[in-house]
Amino acid sequence: MLTVAAGGSLMMPRNLGISDGPDSELDERQRRVRDEAYVNAYRLLCTLFILVRLYVMIGHDAGWWLPRSSNELQATFWSGLLLASTLPSAILAWTEPDLRE
Repeated sequence: MLTVAAGGSLMMPRNLGISDGPDSELDERQRRVRDEAYVNAYRLLCTLFILVRLYVMIGHDAGWWLPRSSNELQATFWSGLLLASTLPSAILAWTEPDLRE
């Protein structure tokens, strides 16, 4: 759990050069890039949610694997929470060009 918390803190927008603070601290480009990352993350999460829901509906009738035990349900929940909380930062990291050192 400590590893997840440490890794998640490294992926925060403020550590990627984009503040997650108030808009007054950001210029127009930073606000646009940040807002675009949040919109793309929201679109991806909505699409993923729909696909997971379809999988559950079809999988229930077809006998596919579904999480049933407490450990499986917790792993599914925490994985989804981790994905939802780090996806905007991950999109920023993937789309922004590398800084020259």
